[in-house]
Amino acid sequence: MMEGLIWVSLLTLLVKRRIGFSIQQIKGVAISSFMVAKNTQGWFYKLMESIIHYDHADLKQTWCWAMDYLSRYAKRAHPDRDRKTGRLAPGLVPIIS
Repeated sequence: MMEGLIWVSLLTLLVKRRIGFSIQQIKGVAISSFMVAKNTQGWFYKLMESIIHYDHADLKQTWCWAMDYLSRYAKRAHPDRDRKTGRLAPGLVPIIS
């Protein structure tokens, strides 16, 4: 049971990060993966409920809402500074476009 919980938490982490990076590419806003993970109750549960119920119109509306929510509330605090001195200093860009 413990092994299953570990695998589920790792899978959830990967899904949240992928969603965050997708929104970063779609919206063109620097997204903080920490803020994406921190704001899970605000967006992730609603998105997962829409996927489970699979009402196409509701899923599309929830996805658009989640993109707007994360692009507004999960922005990197100082993307220019991060490019110069922080995490983005090496000029890393996503390999998946």
